[in-house]
Amino acid sequence: MDLDTLKANITELNAKASLRTKAEVIVVIIFAVVLWWVSLPPKANVGEWVPGKPSSDVAHVGTEVVPCKQIEVLKPEAKDKLNLPSNITNNPSAHVIGAVTVKPGERPTTVATVVDTDTGKSETITRTESYPWLAAEQRGEVRLDLGITPKGTAGRLSITENLLQIKAVHLGVVGSFDTSGQMFAGVGVGYKW
Repeated sequence: MDLDTLKANITELNAKASLRTKAEVIVVIIFAVVLWWVSLPPKANVGEWVPGKPSSDVAHVGTEVVPCKQIEVLKPEAKDKLNLPSNITNNPSAHVIGAVTVKPGERPTTVATVVDTDTGKSETITRTESYPWLAAEQRGEVRLDLGITPKGTAGRLSITENLLQIKAVHLGVVGSFDTSGQMFAGVGVGYKW
């Protein structure tokens, strides 16, 4: 091997090492940003009752008083079974007229409770809304996968953080590292159904 070939090989190795170092720095930065973003306090505390935000359909409609002789309500133990706050469970004039569990999904859901003043019966109904045209989102995923590569089996750790939603399209950042030494950092777009 002559000196020029040796210099060319060293230069090529330095370029590859520099590219790998840049990729490693990008992966570390993306992981740090995603971990910081995920550590932000959640929008609503799980397991805590919070007042619902009025649907934009009726937010400015106003209210009126209608006569009603009797309303059918759930028995008082419903307050305990739902683990409602003490200001409701200790108030004998507070009654539960309905409770529903809404399945989580990509689309917003509107919940409405309707009472029939003739019969006194109430019904709680839900409506799945259209995807928002544009919405900020804070939804991420950390995955640990095991799979097959051309070089054998490999494990992969990946972190994805969605930052923006346009209808069913989600935009965000992604980073991954697998046991074969391959790293990836970048931005992505995905379609969820």
